Amino acid sequence: MSGTNIQDLAPLRGMADLKELHLDGTKAVDLAPLRSLGALELLNLAGTRVTDITPLGRLPALKSIDLSGTAIDAAAQRRFNQDRAALGLKPVAWLPF
Repeated sequence: MSGTNIQDLAPLRGMADLKELHLDGTKAVDLAPLRSLGALELLNLAGTRVTDITPLGRLPALKSIDLSGTAIDAAAQRRFNQDRAALGLKPVAWLPF
């Protein structure tokens, strides 16, 4: 889906076994539909308009996210991992892909 004009992520809700998702360069903003992607391990959000990653906080398999070129700053990333730790989940690695 990289580089497409996709905005609405709702059609991805039923893809519970999806492990890797590349949304870099898309017009995606609302990540709430991704809450049901329990197997998701890797997410590329580089260059998107995403401003809130909290919908991803409870994804148990999530290992790494690329947020380069987004409005998500280091403080928000730290809070995200602190919230995950409070839930007993492993921290996410912040990677450029």
